Amino acid sequence: KYCGRNDPKFVYALQQLVQFSNEFIQDTSTIELSKYTFDRARTIYGYESIVVAHSHRALSKSLITLASTTFSRRITQESPSDNKSTDFS
Repeated sequence: KYCGRNDPKFVYALQQLVQFSNEFIQDTSTIELSKYTFDRARTIYGYESIVVAHSHRALSKSLITLASTTFSRRITQESPSDNKSTDFS
């Protein structure tokens, strides 16, 4: 039997998908998925719930992960150009 969008199992499945996406995909789609999961959890459980807190934590982790990967990629891309004039003799 399939569950609908207002079923707690649906939110649980979304949370698992967000966790996977945070670990392996790490792009803007992860943030969109995290926001959707957080909204679904608030709709189903209300504002004061452990599931909502977990969804909020996943959203925060998504934002931090994207910011850190974007920043590290920027440093990596800028580093080779800085070392072009280095003389190793």
